[in-house]
Amino acid sequence: MNKELGRIGNERGRRSEAVVAKALESIGSLPWPPWVLSGRMATREEDHQQIDAVIETDRGTMFLQIKSSKGRRVNKKLKSRGIGLLVVSSNYRGGRDIRGKIIGLLTAMRKR
Repeated sequence: MNKELGRIGNERGRRSEAVVAKALESIGSLPWPPWVLSGRMATREEDHQQIDAVIETDRGTMFLQIKSSKGRRVNKKLKSRGIGLLVVSSNYRGGRDIRGKIIGLLTAMRKR
């Protein structure tokens, strides 16, 4: 039972990361603020540091941790390390909605 729940959670997480990856691929071709220069998914080494996405901006590199539900938040620890927490619920399918959510988080991170 626990193994099955873990598998389901991992699959949900992969889907959330895929939605973000698709949004990041649109940088340069769809509307993004001019200060967002590029974005990519994390390397394996970065992933071990709880980083899922890396965004290059005019103020330097920003890191995001992607979660598929609010219940699994580790917000305080991530925030102290300068990593933004992006919660991608199952109703986000990509496109403008997720870009808006990413841009909102990056804007808040720029103000810190």
